[in-house]
Amino acid sequence: MAVRGKVLIVEDDRAICSFMRRVLEANGYESIIVGTGREALSMLTSHCPDVVILDLGLPDMDGMDVLTQLRAWALRPGVVVAARTDEREKVRARDAGADDYITKPFGTSELLARLRTAIRHTRTTSGNASIAKENRFIARGLVIDYDKYRVYIDGRDAGLTQNEFKLVALLGRYAGRVLTYDYLIREIWGPNKAYDNQILRVNMANIRVTGWSPQQAVIAPETAGQRTICFACAPEENVPFTVECEYDSIATYHALDPEKVSPIQPEFDTQEQAPHIRFTPFLRELCRELSAGETNPLKVARRFSDYCTPVVTYSYMREYFTITQNPEYAGLNQKGDCGVQALLFITLCRCAGIPARWQSGLFVTPYSQGCHDWAPFYVAPSGWLFADCSFGGTGYRAGRTLLHEHYFGNLDPYRMAANSQFQWEFDPPTAQLRSDPTDNQRGEAEYEDRGLSYQELDAAWELLEMTPLAE
Repeated sequence: MAVRGKVLIVEDDRAICSFMRRVLEANGYESIIVGTGREALSMLTSHCPDVVILDLGLPDMDGMDVLTQLRAWALRPGVVVAARTDEREKVRARDAGADDYITKPFGTSELLARLRTAIRHTRTTSGNASIAKENRFIARGLVIDYDKYRVYIDGRDAGLTQNEFKLVALLGRYAGRVLTYDYLIREIWGPNKAYDNQILRVNMANIRVTGWSPQQAVIAPETAGQRTICFACAPEENVPFTVECEYDSIATYHALDPEKVSPIQPEFDTQEQAPHIRFTPFLRELCRELSAGETNPLKVARRFSDYCTPVVTYSYMREYFTITQNPEYAGLNQKGDCGVQALLFITLCRCAGIPARWQSGLFVTPYSQGCHDWAPFYVAPSGWLFADCSFGGTGYRAGRTLLHEHYFGNLDPYRMAANSQFQWEFDPPTAQLRSDPTDNQRGEAEYEDRGLSYQELDAAWELLEMTPLAE
């Protein structure tokens, strides 16, 4: 059954949630359930629902405030489910931007009918007949499938990230129209983004493999967690395995302002993640000490960065798999390489409820190339920012204050991001134990009976060409 639409249910009554989920899923809808207004506003940016079913009586926020913020952000319809029957409430909801109003208790048929109306309104807003009828946009070899949340080029899945799909989907809805930069930013990332055109933009998701040797190789699909190429053949003496690739990297400076931080922050990417991101007693206490007296998430993240740069000094490490808990090791010993510093920053952020992720790959300049790790973190309304603790620490120890400041919140454009999560499985998977199960920058090698350590293989990088992108 094709998915008819994605529905975000904002309701704190579990019985009603269970009822709506069963009805929706039985009729081909995908449902997402949250119980608070803050969760709802977070899910709007991360899951891009077609319809929002909103209860006005929420435990943490007035439903009217949620509706107002929803309408300030996007043109998606909102169906308000209210326990109250007061006529004035219905008028207020309509004035706040509700497309429809349904009064509890309600039946299955009424719920489905109002959903169909809301989704039809969404699909016809752009005036595109194809989207309205089939929920697809087609232009030559390009197909945007709004049911499957996929983009196809000449029948092949383009493998877009979530935000990339949101952008293409929005352009498809308004094909032939001129959309401003501020409008695109507001619709995809929220209303608070539009105040500043200097939003950090780093596009590193377009690595293209252009050549390799030997020719007998298996390339991971574009949708894989890590873009890898596998050579399953007997090596010839003194003949290396080679891979050539190209990519575009764009970075725009983002000025940070703690005063503009939103009071509503998301809750994704704040959990523990074995084996390294664990909230041990030591790290919980360290988190409390560093964040004491401060609630602004941007300022808290800055304290964590300032700890991971001047205090935790850069030091070469043994293989990550030989250390049971890298962030705690870094905190206790006050040393670590770029990856260990990043893991410590990520763990402290998550422990404090600040979303943070891993990112790694190559640092590529005209003068040098090598492996590197860093940490994206999320603070609304700015979105995903970056902390490069090792580069920031280098600037601090060299007395280069501006360099130290830059690497909290921003990156340079000289990055080839290989992954945005550690411990991604390879495609195809390895048969033997990996030398580095946490990261993948140098590649892995194995015989039929065992994996090779990094001391048993050589890896090198060479810059073939660097061309500035057109303005």
